[in-house]
Order: sequence, then structure tokens, then C-alpha cells
Amino acid sequence: MASNRRFLLLLVLLLWMPVGLHAQSAPGEPVVLEGADSLVSVTVGGVVAQQLVGHVRLRQGTLALDCNRAVFYQAENRVTLSGDVHVVRDEVTLTADDGAYDGNRRVATFSGHLRLDDGRVVLTSERGDYALDPKRATASGNVHLVQQSDGTTLTSQTLTYDRPAAVLLARGRPVTILSGATTVTADSLRYEQTPQRTEAVGAVRITNPKQRAVLTGGFGEYRRPTAYSRLTRSPRLEQIDTSAAGRRDTLILTSAVMEAFQDTTRPRRFVATDAVVLTRGDLVARGKLAVYALDRQQIFLTADSAKRPIAWYGRTQVTGDSITVGLAADRSLESVVVTGEPLAMSRTDSVVALTVPARPAERFDQLGGKTLTMRFGGSRLAGLEMVGEAVSLYHRTERDSAGHELPAGANKASGDRIRLGFDDATGSVATIRVIGDPEGTLVPETMRRDLDLPGAVWRGPERPDIRTRLAPADLTAPATKPVPTKPRSKPKPPRKHRG
Repeated sequence: MASNRRFLLLLVLLLWMPVGLHAQSAPGEPVVLEGADSLVSVTVGGVVAQQLVGHVRLRQGTLALDCNRAVFYQAENRVTLSGDVHVVRDEVTLTADDGAYDGNRRVATFSGHLRLDDGRVVLTSERGDYALDPKRATASGNVHLVQQSDGTTLTSQTLTYDRPAAVLLARGRPVTILSGATTVTADSLRYEQTPQRTEAVGAVRITNPKQRAVLTGGFGEYRRPTAYSRLTRSPRLEQIDTSAAGRRDTLILTSAVMEAFQDTTRPRRFVATDAVVLTRGDLVARGKLAVYALDRQQIFLTADSAKRPIAWYGRTQVTGDSITVGLAADRSLESVVVTGEPLAMSRTDSVVALTVPARPAERFDQLGGKTLTMRFGGSRLAGLEMVGEAVSLYHRTERDSAGHELPAGANKASGDRIRLGFDDATGSVATIRVIGDPEGTLVPETMRRDLDLPGAVWRGPERPDIRTRLAPADLTAPATKPVPTKPRSKPKPPRKHRG
């Protein structure tokens, strides 16, 4: 869910964000006036202060503050700053339109075109509030954070870092992280330095146009040490491709929980658990658990003892203890392999039910055995093969004198292997070939009862509607506000005030 570059941006932020005002100074260390063009003593709210104008420079420890104008409350060890404010400590520079600093409380506030730069990361926002004791910093209003080395960015409405707890919190609608080709958005993002864990909450969306993949959910977490991600609250994975014929072809995987294992020492995989539904082209499958092996381009579906996984393609339904969906190099549908007492069922011609109401409304051709393999080509089912104690049951029809289709019994065949070929135009069975010790029986219509193979249950009502699942995903990354690459010019060196 997150890349090393995104993590590096957050880690750098944790290291430098409070430092700019930390100043290595002890609480209560005096703020010292080093220079100004003009100094006038004034009383503000009953407190004597110095009004400073032009090339103002103050210092507390190693922290230098420059601005155009300031009101310095020396007795209270605090100062208000305005006009081209610069705060510098070592390599960290902060600029803003206005600011205020309390040296005793060690609290600072800056507003207007705030920019914080340490040479590696640049932060801009409308306002910044810093409490140095306890160490807490908040940037608010169009927050934009950029890692200079690779352009990784974070945008939000507020960004808060609590240093004692080592927790970073970004809020906004949405919080956005852009790293390379990957964009992550969420309502809020929380990062815990120990144990290097990131949480994304609310409308989580991860987009990678290069991989043409979109991952969404309501809550996500990423653990960097193990490269583990977890997404809940209606997670959905989409991989969007275009077929050779130019048709949009989308793989969609949904479940109650979705996990990603991206550790380079082990095979990369997605694991979907509970209420799993897989869609690829005209294939729809359901199960309890799905494992998507990214390197092998295979998806394994299993289920609990209560209900076996199931898949539908056109008029064909297949069930078994496990279903393996194989994808080609271009991620088009290549094969479906079913093991563990597999059973395939297909609707017979529906004309029978319409012209002969007295007959059963539905009949299903069936194929059982040990291992079932479906082969696909050009987005069509090209062939089906059952291996190991294969048994087929296919219904026959004949026309009466009025031209009505009437049921005429069934062909029941068995052998070591049964292969089916399909008509490209209609998708119906065109050929049946029995290989290895073939046996066949023609069962008259009058003896049709109790011919169904064991476990033959049509589960058509459980089939998800593909049309409701194929709402197009947006692969476009949200626009991000550009960040100035150069700081504003520093004020001219101040002239020493002669008191």
C-alpha cells in the first residue's frame, strides 16, 4: 500500500520538522536583539515593548529570526514578527509573512505563505504552530510536502507531528501521497514511527496507472518492516486492461479483508478473505478465500466445508474444492482449473421450457470427474476437458411435427478423459470426445429421472451481476499544487542598532 519512497518522505519529516525551532536553547533563555534600522519604545496593553522597523534581527541560542518589523516584549521574552519573516537554524530555513515567538513558553506561530526547507524536504502551508515543550508541530491550510530527491509529495489540510509519541497525523479531504506512478488518497493518514506503521482511514484509494491498477477500501494499514498491507471496509482491487479487440477488460476482486505481501524475499501475493468475488471478462467466481500470486499470474480460490467455491462463464457453472484462474502475460483469461470432485453444469436450450410447459422448466448438461480444465482464447471458451473417472450427461431434443423442440432423453458417457469443443458463434457444445475406456448409454426420456450427477445443484441465483461490478475506475492521479523551488530572498544584513 505504500512504497519505500513514501516511507522515506515521512521518516525525513519526522526527523526535521520540529528541529527548525528547537534551537538547542534552554527554556527561558533570553531572546536577544542583534539589530534594527529603528527602535522606538512603546506601551502595548500596559506592557513596555520595543517597536523595531527595518532589517530586524533577533536570536535565541542558535536560532536566528529576521523580519521587516517586530514588536519585542523583552521583559516577557517574546516577540511578534511581520514582513518577510525568516527563521534559520543550521540547514533549516522557515519563511512566512508573519509570526510570533514566545521564548519562555517556547511556542511559535507563523502564517501567510509558510515555507519550511531543510534542503531535502520542502513544506508549504498557510499556517504553522509549534510547541517545543511538549514537542508538537502542526501545519494547516493547503499543506504540501515534497521530498526533493524523487518528487514524492504529501498534500493535506492539516499535518500534525507529536514527537514524544512519534506519531504523524495528516487530515483533509483527501490526504494525498504521490510517489512515482503510485497515488494514495484517504480522508486521514496516521504514521507511527515505532513500529513503522501507517494507517489510512476513509475513502482509501491507491492508483497506479503504469500497472493499470486501482485498490480501494475504507481502512488500510501498511507495516514497512514486513512490507505487509491490509485493507478492510469493502476492499476492491481492479486491474484494467484492453483486449486485442480493443474491448475494455477488467479484473475485479472484492472481499471483506484484503492483504498484500510484498516482501521481496517471498512470492508477492494478494490474499482476499470472506465473501470473495472475482470478475474477469465474462468469468465470475465466488469463494471464501482467494490468493492472487502476482508473479505467477494465478488466482487460487477455496472455500470452507459449508460451501465450495464456484465460477460461472456464460451458461456454464463449475464447482470444486479449489479453483485456479490462470492469466496470460497480458493478463487476459487463459485457463480455469478445478480440482476436488469438480462438476460442470450448463443450461440446456431454453426453448424446451417455453414450448413444452408440462416438462421440467430447466435441465442442465453435466460433467464430473477428478480434474477439470477450461481453456480460453480470444476472450471465448475454447475447450473444456475432464480428466480422471470422467462422466458426462448431455440432454437431447427432437422436433415434433409442429416444429416444437421436445426433450428426447440424454446421453450418458464415461471414460478416462472427456473433451468438449464449443461453437464460437453460440458458445454451445459442438463436439464431445471420450478418450480411454469409453462407455456410453442413451437414456430414453421416460427413464430420465435420477440421472443427475452427485452434487449437481444449480446456483445461478448466487451469481453476481457483472454489469453492476464494472463501473469504470479512474486511473487519473489528482492534481497537486506546485511548490516553490526557491525560497524568498533573505533580508539584507542588518545594521547594528546603536542604543
